[in-house]
Amino acid sequence: MSRLIFEARRRLTPPTTRKGTITIEAPPQLPRVIPPSLLRRAMPYLMGILIVGMIVAMVATGMRLISPQTLFFPFVMLLAATSLFRGNDNKMRTEEVDAERADYLRYLSVVRDNIRAQAAEQRAAAQWSHPEPEALASVPGSRRQWERDPHDPDFLVLRAGRHSAPLATTLRVNDTADEVDLEPVSHSALRSLLDTQRTVRDVPTGIDVTKVSRITVLGDHAQVRAALRAWLAQAVTWHDPTVLGVALASPDLEGSDWSWLKWLPHVDIPGQADGVGPARYLAADADELVEMLGPNLLDRPAFTGAAADALRHLLIVVDDPEYDVTASTLGVGRAGVTVVHYSATPPHREQYSDPEKPILEVTDGAIQRWQTGGWQPYIDNADEFGVDEAAHLARRLSRWDSNPTHAGLRSAATRGASFTTLLGIPDASRLDVPALWAPRRRDDELRVPIGVTATGEPLMFDLKDEAEGGMGPHGLMIGMTGSGKSQTLMSILLALLTTHSADRLIVIYADFKGEAGADSFRNFPQVVAVISNMAEKKSLADRFADTLRGEVARRETLLREAGRRVQGSAFNSVLEYENARESGAAGTFDLPPIPTLFVVADEFTLMLADHPEYAELFDYVARKGRSFRIHILFASQTLDVGKIKDIDKNTSYRIGLKVASPSVSRQIIGVEDAYHIESGKEHKGIGFLVPAPGATPIKFRSTYVDGIYEPPRTTKARVVQALPEPKIFTAAAVEVDPGTVIATADAEEPAGPPRKLIATVGEQLARYGPRAPSCGCRRWTNRSRSPHCWPGPRCRPGTGAGRSERSTSRSRCAAIRWCSTLGRRLETW
Repeated sequence: MSRLIFEARRRLTPPTTRKGTITIEAPPQLPRVIPPSLLRRAMPYLMGILIVGMIVAMVATGMRLISPQTLFFPFVMLLAATSLFRGNDNKMRTEEVDAERADYLRYLSVVRDNIRAQAAEQRAAAQWSHPEPEALASVPGSRRQWERDPHDPDFLVLRAGRHSAPLATTLRVNDTADEVDLEPVSHSALRSLLDTQRTVRDVPTGIDVTKVSRITVLGDHAQVRAALRAWLAQAVTWHDPTVLGVALASPDLEGSDWSWLKWLPHVDIPGQADGVGPARYLAADADELVEMLGPNLLDRPAFTGAAADALRHLLIVVDDPEYDVTASTLGVGRAGVTVVHYSATPPHREQYSDPEKPILEVTDGAIQRWQTGGWQPYIDNADEFGVDEAAHLARRLSRWDSNPTHAGLRSAATRGASFTTLLGIPDASRLDVPALWAPRRRDDELRVPIGVTATGEPLMFDLKDEAEGGMGPHGLMIGMTGSGKSQTLMSILLALLTTHSADRLIVIYADFKGEAGADSFRNFPQVVAVISNMAEKKSLADRFADTLRGEVARRETLLREAGRRVQGSAFNSVLEYENARESGAAGTFDLPPIPTLFVVADEFTLMLADHPEYAELFDYVARKGRSFRIHILFASQTLDVGKIKDIDKNTSYRIGLKVASPSVSRQIIGVEDAYHIESGKEHKGIGFLVPAPGATPIKFRSTYVDGIYEPPRTTKARVVQALPEPKIFTAAAVEVDPGTVIATADAEEPAGPPRKLIATVGEQLARYGPRAPSCGCRRWTNRSRSPHCWPGPRCRPGTGAGRSERSTSRSRCAAIRWCSTLGRRLETW
């Protein structure tokens, strides 16, 4: 059974739960009623008597003798008396109390909506970390697979169902007077709001297995198994096999309830195999399982409830009600081990409840927890997971492995994660250079593997122009310090130089800072120049700029003169030039091949910071180089859009390694994924390739070529019999067929001092030739060659290569003339 390595990415940011405080205003108070004095109580009656007496007096004296204005005074007195009486009354009317009550109830309605929004956010955050069991089948292969690490707050918190949880936001009521003074309806509404909204219902709730050493589960056997399947499904979906191991002991091991566990990588025993693949921590007897676990269980320290000090956590399920766990080795609490035991014996009425060894009961779709003296609600709605759903999830997870230890079980794509296996090289110290440099079809020219994708497939880097089916001609690579930028550059260069001779590809490596990686390629025959440490010598940067301008002009002149001689007009591109050479038309016999010039401009942003005028140079070469097969790869740790001007607009492919900010990642690959690449040595060389503008980024890991060359280890083996035959894959161990035994002997130890892989390859290519001319600057005079002779395989006596090389003498000699001209130009530096 082969598996692919799952490349975990930085975890997506889960929804956040606000833990602030909501302050609620106090209910309105009832007004205080003060009894009126005797005078105030008698005042209305006195005023009435006076008004009546005035009216009687006016009638008795004759209405005709009284002016009309006189009649106005009684009414004014009545109005004044009424106003005085009502103005001095401190008794609040019922309408005013009703109005204040209505305002407060409307206020509580707004507060209730805010609290419900907070509760919805809290429930959504819990639902994100602990989704429904039915949704787990969509997780394998996605970014969320195995997303939890030991530093995450929900690490090994296994969802068990839904339960009521306290509201994360604190509800606080402003200071109030005595309850008897509060308006009763408003006060009752406030108390009802607090009692209802302080609890969030139906929140996904989990069990933190790192805090317990043993869980005893009681209840109906079918319901208990369904609940345990749900727990295990959550565990294996979110946790990497390197941090979580699963083991099971059950008499019904081959039954449908548990046989699906055999597909999971979490049950594999490291370093052991049986007749069908990795051995598994699955047994029909608990004592047998303890023997299988061996030192992995017995050598652990005692359980303390704290972190297990980077130990792989073991989740051991014992589905045997007749097994006495307390009297066995599994009953001893150990660090990083949680035993889940199905039992049929209920606790004694006076049994003490140990928080490190909880006792649960699954009954009527809920889970209860034993507290001293009785059962208490623990989970309102317990999760259950069907057999078919569990088997489907396990089969989906079975294709992945995080760190496979069984080398013989890895797929071809996984094994292709090294430089030699990607290129099909058995031994890097014994290269078949003629085969590696053999002519290729145009589709395969300048197309090499540089790493593997997230699915384990080889990542192809195609330097050709996009009009010829490639990704080029120019590209941009950005990666911060420690991201593996130099590693990726060396992977690209070594793959291209190993598979292309100097008459098809020549390289100029320009490093503004002077990294050590650039010097590793000095002795390769295709490398025209390695220019490093230009920051300290301005003359080197000036000569580098002059050479690029001169090479563009020289190729333009050659295409013009050759085109006029062959077809009467200039060739528009090197592609037309090569088509004419291959056609064999008159006048094309002595036309030299024009090799692709690949320029690596490392730390080009630093160069532009000291030489801003070079931005126009790079823009000019990038525009003209498309037709002249001058390809540039711009690499840097940072991206300053203001300094690079239009350089990024002339690049077609992009490579984004670990970057410092999401904005830089969006500028490079269009999304923030390059920012979310994890830091650390184990994540160097991981990045995203965008092969064309607007294309979907492809995650990859580049090959590591800067290490020590390790010769292939030969193992002497005698195969007694190896006839393929089908075997039944069972949960229990599968016996190895005695007729398929391989008797092995000790491997041969490599001899000689260690050498770098790049140096090992470069020395062989340099001996084979032909060599591109190097420049005559003082730093490279020791590599200068005569511009009139180019040593190749035909010059080596006793190799027997002369006859095989005569058929290519035309292209070799033409290449000598072509590169001799470039050499004379470079020797003027």
